Amino acid sequence: MGATSCNKDYLNTFPSSTFDEEQLTNVNTKNGTEGILQGIHGMLYQYSFGQWFGNGLHSLNTRIDWISDLYVNTRPAYYMGIYRWDDHVDPYGGMNFSAWDSWYTVIQHCNKVIAKSKPEQYETEGHFKEVLAEAYLLRAHAMSNLVQYFAPRYNPGGDNSELGIIIRTEPTLDPQARGTVEETYAQITQDLKTGLDLMGEAAEKKSLIWEKNRINLPVAYGIAARALLGKRDYAGAEKYALLSIQTAEKVGFARLQKGDELLNGFNSVSAAEWIWGYKYTLDQNPMFAAWGAHYSYNFGSLKAPTYAINRSYFDKMGMKDVRRRWFIARDYLRDAAGNPILDAKGKPQLPPIMDIWNDVPEDGSGTLFKELRNGKPDWEYTGQQIKFATLEGAGNAVMDAVFMRLGEMYYIAAEAQARQGKLAEASKTLTKVMISRDPQYVVPSGLSADDLAFEVLRNKWIDLYYEGGVFFDQKRIGHVCARLQSGNDKYLDPADLTNFTVRNSGTNAMNIAKDANSKKWVFAIPYDELKGNKLCEQNPL
Repeated sequence: MGATSCNKDYLNTFPSSTFDEEQLTNVNTKNGTEGILQGIHGMLYQYSFGQWFGNGLHSLNTRIDWISDLYVNTRPAYYMGIYRWDDHVDPYGGMNFSAWDSWYTVIQHCNKVIAKSKPEQYETEGHFKEVLAEAYLLRAHAMSNLVQYFAPRYNPGGDNSELGIIIRTEPTLDPQARGTVEETYAQITQDLKTGLDLMGEAAEKKSLIWEKNRINLPVAYGIAARALLGKRDYAGAEKYALLSIQTAEKVGFARLQKGDELLNGFNSVSAAEWIWGYKYTLDQNPMFAAWGAHYSYNFGSLKAPTYAINRSYFDKMGMKDVRRRWFIARDYLRDAAGNPILDAKGKPQLPPIMDIWNDVPEDGSGTLFKELRNGKPDWEYTGQQIKFATLEGAGNAVMDAVFMRLGEMYYIAAEAQARQGKLAEASKTLTKVMISRDPQYVVPSGLSADDLAFEVLRNKWIDLYYEGGVFFDQKRIGHVCARLQSGNDKYLDPADLTNFTVRNSGTNAMNIAKDANSKKWVFAIPYDELKGNKLCEQNPL
């Protein structure tokens, strides 16, 4: 089975295998079940996948989003199997094994905390309830991720009898069949209720933990909002997203960052907008295994981030939107009013290709930003990401790990409101988050509910670039990936146009879902699971 082990490679505290039965149940053992919980948190940002794509579940989130059409590739790059939808539909693929193994390892250890925790182990009843609440909420979060990878989307009003995931609620590894999608979401809903009820009881006893590296109350509501969004329970998603916002802002735990505050390299858990994240210390430097080694613009030892943002999303940003500065994106020459300058034939003019070097930050990685291919930029000059920076540049890959930001909660609430036909509320919620990004932003007038929801999603996807969650949204709404329609080709040099077409069509795009109901949206169950668990059925391939 893929999720059978828990070793020191990815737990930053004692792995649960080092706790014997007496330690787990001993009244005087403070490092018992809470030690396992702390180990789960350590795993979330340090989990080693054993391959060259960066440690931590946030690395998995980044890579899975390359399946979405937010990312466009025009030149040789790593991870083409992910980008082309080849890897996740292959039972032997690394992507599906990584997702299955990591999240079931989380579930297995949550089950141990839930089964072994006793009030007498803790100094206060409130502390006990807080630890137990975190375990239930993390289990719900893990199951929510897994069902969105390995099962068809939830259909409100349907029987949802398709196969979901293996619903493991006991700390055993016995062979077990998959439950249905309906049964999976029933368990997720129950875990959310139990976890939130326990958090409420802990709050009554003034035992809530207000730390960003734990499941604090705003994150608990955020986990519920994400899960119910995946279920297309828009009323529930709105409720919990707003609770997350209200709880975080009321006590000053977090706030929306504004303007240049969003140009801080996304590398510090102290950022005002982060509500869930993990801090690395400089002496923890995992070097080439670090997320920052792969996806930052200033360390860039590997050319992993050789993907451009989809210009059909980027180009709709206002000229004052600070998020434009998260990308080096070749653009038309513009006049003082921001309008494209036209040539004699009435077509917008592009600057010379080499002018793009003027936009490369001084601390940009020499590995990533170099001229090797036909004397031109060998990176995605139609929208290369410079959002993320390591704390100390090329000498150290360390940067903190972001798992949830307050801005996402605004987008979830706004989309959920639009889906329910609450257009005025949705516009107000969207405006609140957007004016922190673009002070001139105005919600387009006359939008239908669906169009307003997509306006929310377009901005959400830009906001979450390299943070994860975009594939889940696109699968949920059946948004077909059509990269040839991205508009990135408008900004390419003529010599690069053929590459753009070839790399995004024909045999290089044959596995990409062609409609909302394609089986290609669903990850294949890893072969290792099928081999070790004869009760587990494979998805249609």
